Amino acid sequence: MANITNKISFKNMQNKALENLKEPKNLKDWFENGANHFENFSFNNALLINYQNSNATNVKSYDAWNYYGRSVKSRAKAIKIRKPEFAFERNKGDLANIIRGSLKKQMNENPQKTPEFKLGYSGYTFSMDKKGKISISIYGEQKGVFEKPIDFRRYLQNKVIGKVVTNYKIQNAFDISETYKPDYIYLNSGSFDEKNLVFNEYGEAITTENGKFKVLNTSDRTESLNAHKLDFSNINMDTKMNIIYEKIDALDKNVMSEDEIKAVKFMCASYFNINESAYYGIDDKSVLDINLYLENTDNLTGSLNRIYTCAKKISKEISNELNKENELENDVSIVSDTDMIQEDYEMQM
Repeated sequence: MANITNKISFKNMQNKALENLKEPKNLKDWFENGANHFENFSFNNALLINYQNSNATNVKSYDAWNYYGRSVKSRAKAIKIRKPEFAFERNKGDLANIIRGSLKKQMNENPQKTPEFKLGYSGYTFSMDKKGKISISIYGEQKGVFEKPIDFRRYLQNKVIGKVVTNYKIQNAFDISETYKPDYIYLNSGSFDEKNLVFNEYGEAITTENGKFKVLNTSDRTESLNAHKLDFSNINMDTKMNIIYEKIDALDKNVMSEDEIKAVKFMCASYFNINESAYYGIDDKSVLDINLYLENTDNLTGSLNRIYTCAKKISKEISNELNKENELENDVSIVSDTDMIQEDYEMQM
């Protein structure tokens, strides 16, 4: 894959990633592997990851891998993703002053034209009327007018700063297959136990030029990578399937087409490592049906995004319910073990 050096070529890669899914085999691979990225990535980034490395299973940035006790290999093949940048201000009130100042300047330069301030790529647009009142629209839909300047400032503080994405930055990420577990890692202060610090011959902590500390890589750190993942292997298949069917059947058929729902089933099954063909009947013909639907849809991006986002949301809900089942089955196991121990004790008596 060619290096992506600017936003134009990056956009071209996004378009190619979509075109790539028009091939039935690539589409099936996407349904099977795209679910690997539910936990960490939006649809757009998952799509980009799949296009650059369809076998990727766990993708993180260089610093994130370092935090989990893994180093990126020399000459590792990077995966380009979009890192969101949020609205920010250096000092409280700066953003409000910048927007108001820009609107006033535009009004003074051209009183006949309504001044507008677009907040990066967020879809948020602020305008000002002749009385100096600021209004807001989001993706072209008028949302309201701020009667007082304090209302405007509060809105920015509570709803925009640190919450609204205004831009995207191209960032390198790496699949776990491009990493290894070193004996030592380099971390910022506060992100490690001081007992794991490495010292030089003079008894000084070893640091890099950018201030990171050399730290002993421990098993606790490397094992924490999978600590958040839930294990559902002890839950019987029927229980899993009942919950999945319940969630899928509740989908609004007016919002999603039959083929989109079929694709959601496929991705959910992949996420839980279920043999989807046995339960859903999703074979090559089914993939061709979905592929044909996507080829004829007016909004390919919207349809694929809807499938991915819905499958991601449902998988999270199912995980929560299966976790409850998991806790219940674990409790039952504990009771059974206790009963057996008691029976053994009584027989010995």
